[in-house]
Amino acid sequence: MSGHIVFAACLLPVVLSAAPINVHVSWNGRDDAASTMVIAWQTLNNTTSKVEYGLSTNDSDTVTAAPSYSTPCQRYNHAVKLTNLTANTQYHYRCGNETDGWSAASTFTTGLPIGSTDDILFVAAGDTRIDTPKIGRVTNVKNRIAARNPRLLFFSGDIPREGGYQSADDYADSNWDMWFEAYSNFVDHIPFFSSTGNHDLYGGTSMFTDQFHWPTNAQGNDRWYSVNFGNAHFIALEITGSTSDAPVGSDQYNWLQTDLAQASSDTNILWIFVSFHAPPYCASYHSRNVNVLSSICPLFDQYGVDLVFNGHNHIYERTKKMRNRVSQDEIMEAGPSYNSSVEGVVYIVTGRAGANSHSTNPSAWTAFTDNPLHYLVLDIDNTTGVLYGRAYDIDDTLFDTFTITKNDGPDVFPPRAPVGIRILPGP
Repeated sequence: MSGHIVFAACLLPVVLSAAPINVHVSWNGRDDAASTMVIAWQTLNNTTSKVEYGLSTNDSDTVTAAPSYSTPCQRYNHAVKLTNLTANTQYHYRCGNETDGWSAASTFTTGLPIGSTDDILFVAAGDTRIDTPKIGRVTNVKNRIAARNPRLLFFSGDIPREGGYQSADDYADSNWDMWFEAYSNFVDHIPFFSSTGNHDLYGGTSMFTDQFHWPTNAQGNDRWYSVNFGNAHFIALEITGSTSDAPVGSDQYNWLQTDLAQASSDTNILWIFVSFHAPPYCASYHSRNVNVLSSICPLFDQYGVDLVFNGHNHIYERTKKMRNRVSQDEIMEAGPSYNSSVEGVVYIVTGRAGANSHSTNPSAWTAFTDNPLHYLVLDIDNTTGVLYGRAYDIDDTLFDTFTITKNDGPDVFPPRAPVGIRILPGP
């Protein structure tokens, strides 16, 4: 060990132009979760990137790097990758340096090794769409998510309302710094990943991708990517609007097909999850994206994707199990108890972690829909092979449940009907 982390002296960030801001953690390699962690932050001035970390606050290793300047963000981006870590282990850390200031003390926990059959709890959410009027409720939803202690957070895009502005100096009512402030005591220790929303691109692709450090694809960028965690495979795509697509033969389509083929044939991977912004199964303020029904949706059927998470419409909607490989919009299972032996995919719009509500519009594919502020907890019991989905509103009232079972037998623990919810009429 190279030194000691004097955490007592740095409980609050030092207010200097080169002190760390927007601290967050993630993995930037598809298979890196168990043995690495990327500590990322921004500074206004050029300064040395340094991370001190260790198994306790009494001793530490140190890793240094050089920052890169982001012209869209008008910031120096720092990303220090810690390697050779022990799987499923908590580490203490701080970032910055002695001259310019340190971040607050924090921790992170490395991921499960690929193929691990330990249970996994993660949260899916999206459309914080943060701006000044929404700061309170965005923060409240985040606090509810944090109380669940998920291993990772998987977003479906639209993080700020105005993704073209970095700070209040650029635009006071909505900016990236505002979101990082609301999530500052969460993404500094829980890995955060997101697909791309249309509002995230208001400042261009680089402004969005420069905020975060995620795995790169075959094109050398992280506009679409995947990451493994235990026996689960997570994919994020760039489908940002109702007319967007990843056409057959496009770079994104080809990458996705290769990635899905690899994941589905890997005996260490049991669960596959996909996130993209614009939903094929939701007709609300934004019309459904029908283009993907003939491009990427058949791939989801072919390679056994379990769940697709979408946003864009500011509601919650869970579909029946839908198949598009043979013909479009086939209903294969009604739910809420789904079985993986039946081909098809359950699509969930989880699009209101802060945004203003849109109206619901139940359709033939709809199993359940409502429009409260919400988040979705996915709890994988790898002993029984059952995934439990539980949707909660901002008051932590359970308003939807479902299961996916990874065998041909009956659901071991069928979901209980939530208490005090409104049952919508069928189409």
